[in-house]
Formats: sequence, C-alpha cells, structure tokens
Amino acid sequence: MPSKIKRAVLLVLVVLVLAAGLRLLMIYHSRREPWKLPQAPKVKLTSDDYVVPRKLHAYDLVSLQQLVGQPVWIRGGYQLAYYPYNVAGKRADLNHKAGLLGPIERVEVTEVIQQPSPPSLQWQSIPGSNVRVHVRSHELLAIFEKDSQRYAFSLGYGNDGDYKILADDILYYQDPHQLYQHWPQEVWNAIERHEARPGMNELQVQFAIGVGALESYGGSQRVLRYDNGGKPLRVIFVDGKAENVQDAS
Repeated sequence: MPSKIKRAVLLVLVVLVLAAGLRLLMIYHSRREPWKLPQAPKVKLTSDDYVVPRKLHAYDLVSLQQLVGQPVWIRGGYQLAYYPYNVAGKRADLNHKAGLLGPIERVEVTEVIQQPSPPSLQWQSIPGSNVRVHVRSHELLAIFEKDSQRYAFSLGYGNDGDYKILADDILYYQDPHQLYQHWPQEVWNAIERHEARPGMNELQVQFAIGVGALESYGGSQRVLRYDNGGKPLRVIFVDGKAENVQDAS
C-alpha cells in the first residue's frame, strides 16, 4: 500500500477515534448532571378559585326531592325559563314561557314533579336527513312561588328511564353571598342594583347582569355582550377585569 494511502487511512481512523471519544465524554457528563424537570407555567390563582360550591349529584326524580323546602339560587341569570303551573291539575304549561329567572335569584322549591314532555321537545331531527330521534319523554320540574303565583322550571329530563339532570349546572345550593363573602361590600351593593362596573371580574358581572355571550377576544382582552333582561350591555374585560361597560342596544 502506498505511503500516501496509509497516511490517509490513519488520519481517518484518528478522526473516528477522537469523535467516538468526544461522544462518550458528552454522554458521561450528561448522565452525571441531575435531570431537570420541565417547568410548568405558573398559574395565578385568585380567592374565587378556592370556592367550591356544593353539588347535589341527583340522578333521578327521587334524589331530586332533596330540594323540596330548600332555597336555591340561579347560576345563569336570564337563561333559565320558567312556566305557569296549575296547582289543581299539577301540570306546568311548557308551551308558554312566563319569563326568565334573574342572576342569583333566590327561589324556594315547594315540589319536584315529573310530567310528559311537550311534542316539540320529544323529537330531534338529525341534521342533513329526514330522520327524527326520540330524545326525551318526561320533564323534571321544580315548582316555586313568585309574586303569589306558582311556576315551574326545568331541572332536567328523562327518556325511557334514563335521566339527564341539570340541577348542579343551573343552581347554587348555598347563598352566593356566603360563598363569595371575600368580595368587597361595594361589589355586592352593585350586584344587588344589577349594575356592571369597571373593576369587576367576569363572575361578579355575571352575578349582576346575567350570562354574557363572547363577541371577540385577543391577547388579554375579552368582549362579552349581555342581554341584561332586555337592556343589553357590552363589557370589555382586560386581564379578567371589566375595563369598559357600554350600552349595546
């Protein structure tokens, strides 16, 4: 073998040996260093995040009877419809809405009943076809008194023995004033007057003027529109606090 070829082969071998040695050295050092866990992003919790409202976990008509004689508070203002209730006939007129329950409105449940769903609610069409599916057969209703009249609102529905109970999603079983007693008194005063004010957080605004619909968002800003019982408002939130309250009519 010519000497030039020998030197070239030797040079290649030296380079390979050095590369292998460097690789082994890097592996050795990496294994000696302590393993660093990836840092999770820090989440800033507020006092509201530590409030855990009680749940009923009702699963049928019998378990819903726990509500009878108890006060409850409406979670989603101007979202939950109520209907006239005929005491003598023990039947709610579910075809004629009497109104919408207000934000954190207090009601006392006098009865919980089950009655057949109106035909308009029993069947649901599958989009893009003529097929209709039977989705509910009975309504589960809470009966309460308002302005000396009896009314009913829905707690869920049943279909051939299977129940969909919505009570935990639509009701507080504890007075929200106690659950959120850490809020300043001026905030509660504004809530009682149904006023949304700058500086309030989204939950406080919801307690004051009901549930809002998201119009837009970007970065730290969210814009929500509130029906507010027929007096619509638009609230601009920045970093979770109301910055601007506007008439949206």
